[in-house]
Formats: sequence, C-alpha cells, structure tokens
Amino acid sequence: MREKKTESDEANEERPQTSPRGKPGDGKDSDVTRTDAIGESASSQSILEAMERMLRTMNATNDNNGHHHHHRNNNSVNNNRIEQQKKEHKFWSTQPVMQFDSVSNDDDDDDDVGRNTTRVISRRSANLVGRNSGDSTDDTMTTAKNDDNDDGYEDNNDDGAIEQKRAVEDVRTKGFDLPPGYIWDEVDVDTQTGRDEIFELLANNYVEDDDEMFRFAYAPEFVKWALRPPGWEKSWHVGVRISCTGTLVALITGIPAKLKANDHRLEIAEINFLCVHKKLRRKNFAPVLIQEITRRINLKNVWQAAYTAGVVLPKPCAKARYWHRSINVKKLVDIRFTQLGRGMTMAETIEHYAMPKKIRIKGLRSMEEKDVKTVTKLLNAYFEKFKLAPIKTEEDVRHWLVPREDVVYSYVKIDERTNEATDFCSFYNLSSTVIQHSQTGADSKSSLLKAAYCYYNVATSENIEDLVQDALVLARDLGFDVFNALNVSENDKFLDSLKFGVGDGDLHYYLYNWRICDTLLPKDVALVLL
Repeated sequence: MREKKTESDEANEERPQTSPRGKPGDGKDSDVTRTDAIGESASSQSILEAMERMLRTMNATNDNNGHHHHHRNNNSVNNNRIEQQKKEHKFWSTQPVMQFDSVSNDDDDDDDVGRNTTRVISRRSANLVGRNSGDSTDDTMTTAKNDDNDDGYEDNNDDGAIEQKRAVEDVRTKGFDLPPGYIWDEVDVDTQTGRDEIFELLANNYVEDDDEMFRFAYAPEFVKWALRPPGWEKSWHVGVRISCTGTLVALITGIPAKLKANDHRLEIAEINFLCVHKKLRRKNFAPVLIQEITRRINLKNVWQAAYTAGVVLPKPCAKARYWHRSINVKKLVDIRFTQLGRGMTMAETIEHYAMPKKIRIKGLRSMEEKDVKTVTKLLNAYFEKFKLAPIKTEEDVRHWLVPREDVVYSYVKIDERTNEATDFCSFYNLSSTVIQHSQTGADSKSSLLKAAYCYYNVATSENIEDLVQDALVLARDLGFDVFNALNVSENDKFLDSLKFGVGDGDLHYYLYNWRICDTLLPKDVALVLL
C-alpha cells in the first residue's frame, strides 16, 4: 500500500509521514515490519495499530531488520552507509541539531527517514483480544536554522547549545520570498474567523489515513487552547494567503515554552500545524515556512526548540512508545476501526474491556481555578525527578490544565489537613472524523472517533494504577472511545495491568540547537507535546 502524502515532495525533509499497515482483517503490515509481532498476545495488539498511526507522528521503523541484520564490520561499508544517511538527511544536516557520527545497529536507518508530518492517522489492522490469548502484556516540529546565519557550530561533548548565540539585531528582518501571487499573513486566533480558517485548512488538508477513512478533527476550541498559552506571539502564527482572494493555503505555528534538559533551564519554541493545501504541495512552501518561522522566533531571542517525530532524524535525544486502551469496543468495530479477536464474540470482548462503574479514589474531583497554585507546586516537584521535563508557571497550569469542555480534563485530590494537592491526573481530547460516516450523513456520534490522550499524572498518596483506572472511568463517562498514553515518566507502572496494548513503533524526541550527550530512556522523560 502506498502512502498518501500530506505535504509536498519538497517538504519531505520537514514532515515525517506514514501509512496504515494493511487492511482490517488481513492481520498483515503492508509497508513496514512490525517491531513486536513475535511474542505478543492478541490482547496486547488489541487497539495498538488502530490509534498508533493516528496518535503518533511516525512510521514504525524497521526494527526487526535493524536488530536482526548483521552489519559487516567493515569501514568501507560503514562509510558508505554514513554517506547514504547524510543524503537522506540533507535538510537536517544543515541545521544545528545533533548529527549521526556513526552507523549503529538500531533503528537509525529508517526507510522513511525523509518523510515528515506531525501527525498520522490509521485504522486498526489487528484483532481485539482473542480467545486463549491472555491479558495484555505525539506536529510538533522544530524551527529551522536561518539562511543568514554565518556562525559556526560548537564542537564539544558537553550538554549545551550547538550553534553559538547571535545578537537579535543580526537576524534577518525581511520575510523570505514567496512565489508570485502569495503573501505572508499572521492568522488571528483571537478571532472566531481566524480559528475557523485554521480549522478549515487542517480539516481538509492535514492528515488522514491512506484509505481516506479517518481524518484528525482539530476543533476551533482546541486550536485556541493550543495556540494561545501565556506569552504567545501573534507573529508566530504564520500563514500564507492567495494575494488576490485572501484564502489561507498554508500554515505553521509556534508557541513559547520552558524546558528542563538535565540541569539546564531553556526558553524554547514548540512548532505545530505545518500544513500546505493539497493543490500547492509542489510549490516548495514547507521549507520556506520553516525558514520564516525560524526568523520570527529568533527575532524574539529564542534559539532552542523541542519537537517529536515518528521517523528517525538527526538525532533523537529520547524515544517513547504509544500504548492504546480500548473503551467503546462496539463503536470501534462498527466504524471499521478495529475487529473482534479470533473466536471472541462482541459480548465477550466488551466484558474483557469492562471497567468499574464508578471511580475508586475518595476525594478525586475535577480541578478548579482555586487549585492552580497547589497543582503547579505538585507538578514542578514531580518534574524534577526527570531529565527532560516541562517547567510550568501558575499561568501555564491555569491555561493548559484547568478543565475546558471538549478540550482538556483534569482531576485532583486535595489533602484535607494541609489543603495541598497530593494526586493529579489529566487527559486531552484529540478526535478524528470518520469520513465515510460524515459523507453519508450518519449521526454525529458515529461520525467522530473520540480519543483521549494521557497528559500529566502525579500520584503521591494513591497508587498510580488506581489513579489512571479512575481516569479511564472518567473518560468513558465523557464518551471517549479510546485512551492513549506514552510509556514516559512512570506510565509503565499501569500500562500492562490496565489492559493497554503496546504500539509497534517509536516516537522520537528531538532538541533543536541543544545537545544532550546521553540518550534518555522513556522513564527519564516527562515532556508531553500536543
């Protein structure tokens, strides 16, 4: 099965992309070798492929090939592969990012290394839990280096900036050239019109699966939440319009953030929503979009960024994996998102994934504005345990975590004696349109696949398994169909026991213009990017 590109060929170096692995019922991977097919029970594969390509921004790397092929210990072979790797990463080789200096036997030689989208959609190609199988065992892109940068890169093995810092006055002040007939514009997300424009562009041109069955549905409320955090810059919401009509045809957006990278505190940019209209994907818009937002971000004296990608680019500082927990099994089967396991009836499958009727933790309630201070304190204390983690102010927590209907949901337990938060869980809503249902006029419930994404969890007085079990119950009661979580931070403590299915590919973390010398493990990472 061939991939359906969501960006221009010229942008292949900027946005990784993938395609589904086979059709429902065939049980095969059409484009890549599964990394965990051997030794996994049918239950562990229950929802994993279905949301894998929808949730992650990746095409699974050929891990089996990488782990089982024996590379010849020959300098000429290695040198040839290094040169091939450089060709595949020619865009990133010009950027201040960590580079591959040797060929390893892991999954760094990804076949789809030049492809690039921040999100990928798929549908389930493996069975739900089968009889006798046993229980079960993310556009965010970086900013690019500016063309007018003549500084060299620092050459050392310590954590720190790769490119020497410049003066803001040395940054190019004029925008990069666009093809005739197109103009730069700042999309105003403060207005309903601006949010609707972004919604329409993404809804019709962003990411969908190869068979055009599912497409991410970034609601205007989600766009507003994602693009207006504290300190947001209007100039970082970069659009391209047709000059004669004013139609928005391309987009890239940035937001400011703070990051802890080992012992360093960094002011960074997170870039998202790189999207070009389907009819304009051979006009070389994506590279110039990245150059332009880099210029604008540098003008604000910001020189680092964090981003994730599914494919292997130069060079990951960490990697994680998505796990998926089925909630509304009947709906997932009805919309052809997944299928029943071998020898299992619908009733048996529903029973297998059944959850408690009510939450178990006494005192767990929806977070309120009055909880911001104590939740901020709890989160930042928790983040200190990790090598790569966000740094949150009270304003950040107020924006990102105070509940917003249909956007983000947060729950807290307060110690009655100290009036301090002891436990916290949260998830956000990133759903997808079921295209075949929406086109046939089916009811709204069957036209939307509602997916919850695990955000931040902290358990100090309760067991984290009980905390996330309650989060699943709450997500079910809110009408979510599936719940997704990365195996970062302490999430490994609950993934198996709560019947999540492991995904078949890795999500890679990258830092732009910042070097972390040691590759981090998932347990070292607490950063979650939208």
